[in-house]
Amino acid sequence: MTDTSGLWQCARSQRLRRIRIGKWSKFARHHKSWGLALRWLNEFADFARAMCTANHVKYDAAKMRADNQLCCLFLTKVAEQMAGISRVTAARRALSGQRLREGSTSLNSDHDISLLIDGVRRSQPRTKHKVESLDVNDVASIAGELSKSPLWYERQLGVLIATGFLTIMRYAELQRVRRDGVRVVFKSGRESSLASLRSLPQASQLCGILIHISWRKSKQEVDVWIPLSCRLTIQRLLQHELTLRQLGCPSHRLFPSVMRTRDKPPHPSNFFGSSQFRDGLRRALRDICGMSLEESNVYGGHSLRVGGSNFMRRMNIDRDIHRTLGGWS
Repeated sequence: MTDTSGLWQCARSQRLRRIRIGKWSKFARHHKSWGLALRWLNEFADFARAMCTANHVKYDAAKMRADNQLCCLFLTKVAEQMAGISRVTAARRALSGQRLREGSTSLNSDHDISLLIDGVRRSQPRTKHKVESLDVNDVASIAGELSKSPLWYERQLGVLIATGFLTIMRYAELQRVRRDGVRVVFKSGRESSLASLRSLPQASQLCGILIHISWRKSKQEVDVWIPLSCRLTIQRLLQHELTLRQLGCPSHRLFPSVMRTRDKPPHPSNFFGSSQFRDGLRRALRDICGMSLEESNVYGGHSLRVGGSNFMRRMNIDRDIHRTLGGWS
């Protein structure tokens, strides 16, 4: 019989080590956050002392922290010096916590400070690295070349790029589109679900397609139907649905992921991931559009939305329609 006492002792020591590391990390996080708060409180104290000296007023720490106008001036100074939304909100959080401990009110409900923070947030980019806008000629070249590929998932990538560009949907919204969430609109005015049709129609028989979005970032509780009227993209989308039927795709996603096997069939439940799309888009930009590695790396999933929005703006699409399609209204 094998002696397992040494294994149990080793496992117990590893468990105790993880507990000690976890407790220390929690202790370190707590004291780090308290150290940052103390730093902001000290900076506010120096600012308040300077203001009291300039106005010949006696300095009282608690009274100064309870003054909303003085706190707003201090946060304005922080925003002008550091120009970072995280710094301004951290300073407000430290002052609010100390005010609550002293029996005063929080600064979160102060209207002037809220306007200040909103202004700082709007003046800054949401991400450090902005994605580049896709050009309509590059989209047409990629969709056209990938439609000739013998691999179904490469043809799917071309349909995905063209659909996302023309509908200006976010990629997180686009990858969650279901096959039963696509409706075809015939020229006679009749509508039908694409998944319920036994035989798929020709693109010439349709006047458009409606794509259902059950989730939007700006209005998560509202269902949205996005129209698609480009006949060439509709034809490729219908061909993509026919391909999924021929493959016996069990997934309800319009753009399913691939299984990591030799023949790469559609995944039974998972959708086409963001990293898969980003890598495929950059590879297509290099192979088809002739971009270098450095040039293609500035494009990502949001490039479809940015490029499609800029294309609509150049085509002089009505502003209200543009905003409605993008979900900005």
